[in-house]
Amino acid sequence: MRTAVRLDALHFHELVTHFLALPPQDRRLRFGRAMTDEAVIDYVGGIDFERDAVYGVVDPVLDIAGALHLACGAHGIELGLSVLPQARGAGIGTRLLEHAAEVARERGAARLYVRDLARNEAMQRLARRAGVPFVTAPDGAGGALQHALAAERTALGPKAPVMLIDSALRVEPRPAARPTVAHSVRHYEFHP
Repeated sequence: MRTAVRLDALHFHELVTHFLALPPQDRRLRFGRAMTDEAVIDYVGGIDFERDAVYGVVDPVLDIAGALHLACGAHGIELGLSVLPQARGAGIGTRLLEHAAEVARERGAARLYVRDLARNEAMQRLARRAGVPFVTAPDGAGGALQHALAAERTALGPKAPVMLIDSALRVEPRPAARPTVAHSVRHYEFHP
């Protein structure tokens, strides 16, 4: 099985080359929106390699065949994963997702947020293959899942699996000066 190696700022060019080689639809799935070449370069330039975890599966011909970026912020860890089309089917995506779960466990995180997971069928298939449960909001709307997920994690204890959560479901603290608005309960889908 291929090994995920830690990348740092010295791999700037290789990461940019990897992301620019993704077809437009793959870029949209990877970043959660359409990305111009300039936006991709800015994205890689903005990665904090000290704080975040960035890994690649290196191929002698393709350079970085698959890339994993775990952006660690105050409100959780966001997962970005991509595999070049010509490298698919070799287990690279599965290995990177398994590695993401290992890193999340090491950092004490129970959830990895994925942009637009509800529409990213490729990531959902990958999660199923790797045995990683995920939660999506079918209508793409945000909501408060925190209590249900916390209760489930408490019930399962330290062996609780790392879960992928659609980033639309992320609840971030609001500034105190801003009035809070009650949200209606929405339908969420859990995929064990």
